[in-house]
Amino acid sequence: MKVTIHQPEHLVWLGFLDKIAQADLYIILDSVQFSKNNFQNRNKIRTAKGWTWVTVPVEQHPLVTPINNIKIAQHLLWQKKYLGGIAEVYRRTKYFDDVFPALSQIVSAPHKTVVELNMELLKFLFLMFDIRTPYVFSSDMTASKSGVASSELILSLCKEVDATMYLSGSGGRSYLDNVAFEKAGIGLSFQCFQHPIYTQAFEPFVVGMSSIDLLFNYGKEGAQQILFHNF
Repeated sequence: MKVTIHQPEHLVWLGFLDKIAQADLYIILDSVQFSKNNFQNRNKIRTAKGWTWVTVPVEQHPLVTPINNIKIAQHLLWQKKYLGGIAEVYRRTKYFDDVFPALSQIVSAPHKTVVELNMELLKFLFLMFDIRTPYVFSSDMTASKSGVASSELILSLCKEVDATMYLSGSGGRSYLDNVAFEKAGIGLSFQCFQHPIYTQAFEPFVVGMSSIDLLFNYGKEGAQQILFHNF
């Protein structure tokens, strides 16, 4: 069984979806420390001037707080600004009316934590890109409570679900313990993602946007064809 592990990022980019689609099981790494100024509560959208962040504000918290305990700042009326920014950029795209209402409904719902919101958005993206990979939360697994970290944590999670192969992002080459995985009988493979080039709302093309960028411009079927090269 091929397993991949990744934090529950916000409004994920295409490379994230590509990796999950290749796996037999996705372990949602929600039990590790929240990373400020990363992609766990924000992502990028294409604008006429390049790109900008869309961000979910979070409450103040201790530095070591795990991702699944990060709460959305309820005292701020952030949804209006968040959705307004997306609408301003994409309202003239061909598939705006097919994508925005569902996105707006999810973002406007009263989610308490970042993980709750991120998972609803991820389920929406899985539906749009026809990704059916099952998932489990690391916070529900024994390995997450063992106190180990980094490569050892990844290996322990893989062992717990009887993985035979671990699919890592390219960054895993710098920290994964190849020998330990080999001794455990778990193969290592690394994602080799080539970002598709497509027509965005503005020129020139900018890589690394949230996957909604592709959806707004090409719709559900077109986005699937472009991401998975099903021409």
